[in-house]
Parts: sequence; structure tokens; C-alpha cells
Amino acid sequence: MSRFYRLNEASQRTTLSESTIKRREKDDPDFFKRHTISRRRIVYDADEVDGWMARRLLNP
Repeated sequence: MSRFYRLNEASQRTTLSESTIKRREKDDPDFFKRHTISRRRIVYDADEVDGWMARRLLNP
């Protein structure tokens, strides 16, 4: 079963600001992407967020 983070949770998990996450979504093809699960709910797949962080730790 997949876990999801809301924007504020992804921000806390990665220590990036919410505006930085939004900017990187547009500019960085390797960055994790948002998923729309309803008209008003945007989430991030926890595995994608954690995978991005692991890649950043291995290749700063």
C-alpha cells in the first residue's frame, strides 16, 4: 500500500520550503512529482520523496 505526503509533510521530510518544492517540480526532471487525487487534494508519493532524498545523499 502506498503512503502519501501532503505538501507540508513533504516539506518537513525534505527540509525544503514549499515554494522550493513547487519550483523544483517544474525545473528538475529528477525531482519527485505531485499527484492529484481529487480537485482539491495534491499529494506526493512517499516512496518517490524518499527515493529522491536517498539519491541526493549518495550524489550531493
